[in-house]
Amino acid sequence: MDSSIFTLLLIALCFVEASLNMAVTSVPTTDRNAYLEGRKETEKLVKEVRLEDDGFYRFLREDAKTKDDGALMRYNSASIFSSTAYGAVSDWYTKLGMEASTNAYSINGATPLMKSLLALKYEIVKEEPKNSKGIGLSYVNGEGGYRLYENQYALPLGYFLTKEELSQFDLQAGTPALVQNSITKTLEGEDILEPILGKMESSVYTFTVEKSRDIYVYVNNEKVKEVKAILPDGEKSFDHVDRGYLLSLGYLEEGSTVELKSQTENESMDATAYSFSFDVLSGVSEKLLKRSMEVTKWKDGSVKAHLTAAEDGILFTSIPYDPGWKVKVDGKTVEPEKSMGAFLGIPVREGEHEMEMQFTAEGSRFGLLLSVNGLLLFALFLFLRKRNGFSEGERDRDQYLLRKREVMPGLNPEQTDSLMTESEKEALHVRSRKRGNRIAPYRGKLPNAKGRVHLVEKMDVKE
Repeated sequence: MDSSIFTLLLIALCFVEASLNMAVTSVPTTDRNAYLEGRKETEKLVKEVRLEDDGFYRFLREDAKTKDDGALMRYNSASIFSSTAYGAVSDWYTKLGMEASTNAYSINGATPLMKSLLALKYEIVKEEPKNSKGIGLSYVNGEGGYRLYENQYALPLGYFLTKEELSQFDLQAGTPALVQNSITKTLEGEDILEPILGKMESSVYTFTVEKSRDIYVYVNNEKVKEVKAILPDGEKSFDHVDRGYLLSLGYLEEGSTVELKSQTENESMDATAYSFSFDVLSGVSEKLLKRSMEVTKWKDGSVKAHLTAAEDGILFTSIPYDPGWKVKVDGKTVEPEKSMGAFLGIPVREGEHEMEMQFTAEGSRFGLLLSVNGLLLFALFLFLRKRNGFSEGERDRDQYLLRKREVMPGLNPEQTDSLMTESEKEALHVRSRKRGNRIAPYRGKLPNAKGRVHLVEKMDVKE
């Protein structure tokens, strides 16, 4: 086969492979207008609520376009997409039924219990939630097409837990529902997620709601990636289901029939439905609010607070654990610990305490020291070069005159300099002119050998 034909076929094969690869693996981008939709309204709602409530709390935005909407719209969030995302927090989110991956975690799939534990006090939505009062949401304000609701069950940044309670929270229970039930069973003595009997037929799972409640579904088949839920008032689609988060179907009335279909080819719809108990949540929230930490002052990387502990235990905070956190209790340095496998926990004794938490990223001080030393060394180098060296123009002139003395070895420097023609002086001037603080290099050519001979013939040397 001709080599040119073979090359063309190879290029065509590469093009086809790249096109197929892109079609299968690429992720569509978000339109800029859609990406920024609601930004001004959200920022205004956040700004207004901060004028009334200066404590620490987090926001949840119902129609968030990305996991980093909080950073874009300037509000504290419980979601992030970053190469520096904490792996332990991602694991914790997955175990509790929220969407997470290697470099991200999201509030998607969070039950009201998770929103409570993570200090999600305000929710920004487009439509009024069904049974808003029954699920603990009270209307605060509205802007454009957006509404702001306050979550009455939200907990503060930190609250007291005994070591016994923490040890009974079973993060290895197997499914998110079992893990959450282990928390409420320990704190309130009851399960917060009650299973609903359903029927599975190949790629379809059907169940009927037994009580009017918020309904969640956990897909047991990890190979199912997409699910369609057929509800009494319409349809709802879910993607990335294989990340193990709970599917929130919202508030459904008793007797409602729901049909879930696997949209992943040849994968069965093995799932379990649960109803969420707000009565249990109310008991848990009330109990932990009595043990809560009162934040007196905070800013990025710094928290000051007051806590009253009824006994020895742990101040659990919803701050991701990082060794960069330094903690003082009543002015004395205390070593924090990783609580619930992912968050900052502070050992405390019985009694009243003043807490101070300060964050400095690991290695930042050493990095700053290296940067300062580097600048000082560079400045020293420039100083020594200026003091001991010559400018480029001076070096060019000396080298030029040296070449002249080579062709006439009997000349002294003054004689050689006096023999320079105007064009030669102009050349040296061009070669040594300054551009800013730097000497511009000479772009021309030095006189060649023939030119130097011509100069010698013109000289009238006296002995």
